[in-house]
Amino acid sequence: MKKIISIVFLFIGSFSCTTVSENSLNVDDFDSMLQQSKDVQLIDIRSPQEFKNYCIPGAQNIDFNHANFRTVIDALDKTKPVLVYCLSGKRSKLAMKMLQKSGFTAVYELNSGINAWAQAGKPIDMG
Repeated sequence: MKKIISIVFLFIGSFSCTTVSENSLNVDDFDSMLQQSKDVQLIDIRSPQEFKNYCIPGAQNIDFNHANFRTVIDALDKTKPVLVYCLSGKRSKLAMKMLQKSGFTAVYELNSGINAWAQAGKPIDMG
């Protein structure tokens, strides 16, 4: 019986991870989505200090660690796709889940964050 329960939890856990990973895009897919959609909302969730140093061109800064984060994201257009990124991908995965729970249906995050973007030689706005 314990074995069956463990298998069920393993299955449920892997399904949850699959759902998140489908919305976690590599640099090229993130860039393609950014280029293809004129209605995309590009959100940099790093701190204002990090954002001032460098960012992806056209990004809006909404600090994930600020007390008003949820209020600010709730003001975004839920009918338009959201592309979200941070430095390495940890905060953006959490933010993506929050956005999905808030009713956003098309939310994608940049796997490995702006670090991967810069390593790939993609455009960066420098402070």
